[in-house]
Amino acid sequence: NRLTVENGQFVLPNGMRYSLLVLPESETMRPALLKRIKDFIIEGAAVLGPEPNRSPSLENFPDSDEEVKKLAAELWGEGRVLTGKDLTGTLQQLSVIPDVECSSSILWKHRQDGERDIYFLSNQRNRERTATLSFRLNDRKPALWWPDSGRIETVPYEVIDGRTTLSLHFEPTASVFVVFGKDTAGALEPTLPLQAVAKLNGPWQLSFPSQDVSMKKLISWTKHRDPAIKYFSGTATYKTTFRINKINPGTILDLGRVDEMAKVRVNGQEVGTLWKPPYTVTIGHALKSGENTLEVDVVNTWLNRLVGDAQDGVTNPETFTTTKSWNAETRLQSAGLLGPVELKQAE
Repeated sequence: NRLTVENGQFVLPNGMRYSLLVLPESETMRPALLKRIKDFIIEGAAVLGPEPNRSPSLENFPDSDEEVKKLAAELWGEGRVLTGKDLTGTLQQLSVIPDVECSSSILWKHRQDGERDIYFLSNQRNRERTATLSFRLNDRKPALWWPDSGRIETVPYEVIDGRTTLSLHFEPTASVFVVFGKDTAGALEPTLPLQAVAKLNGPWQLSFPSQDVSMKKLISWTKHRDPAIKYFSGTATYKTTFRINKINPGTILDLGRVDEMAKVRVNGQEVGTLWKPPYTVTIGHALKSGENTLEVDVVNTWLNRLVGDAQDGVTNPETFTTTKSWNAETRLQSAGLLGPVELKQAE
């Protein structure tokens, strides 16, 4: 299991091939690695990057530094390793075109598995967005594989200038596999947009381990006047009732914003645990005609309790840690079910 060179290309054990090895921006490199790079170049591969001037290790110091300088002078001094100014010409010479063209805030990885090309893409922003992506493929059909649900669905696409172009909608920090194969047999049709059919405005009964409170509207626990709630960390349960006359099996419950995790029950039946946006779950199978009961267990992190224990006058703290990176003035983290809570159905 090692990187090899075949016909001027770098080849990984999984079969992926690359025409250019780009070194990181660093002034250091171990002699053994530099020797391996020299072997790659002798075998016909192209390498681009900055010239190192010393070893990052004290092993065999100072001889290791001298060896690095000697090898670097041989490779960079003789132009056998390309530098930044050569990049454009090198890419043209090697006929290297971008594998994926997309926004810089969408990270991606690519690997091959037999006749499939698999791209993993992740939204690096904490907000939903729609992005246009272009892939260096034009002879296969893409499908979306959603890792959180296991759902595989088709996606509309176009082949433009020899590249496959498609538009993807990402939820905040969401990720998806785009898999290219000979066909999309077994893939489902894309999910239809949802529209709200009812809003669950409460009132809400909120149960903490130590007390129960009633809330006319949803707010963060940190905005409550009671310190026991303001600094609470753990699990609290929201409960409300709502009426529905016509049952639709595809009804979706959308909790809106949740900080941080939620377990949902409808009429006493557990319907799902939600740990990331969108906080949605199908509940049609648990609904009944008439009055229904919704319960949501919400769990937050323990930072708020740590900050609460650091307040002046606290004589019996509930938490203990061996390290401390907060104080009484540390900003609290939003906590609880914030909504809006809605029932939705496909358009």
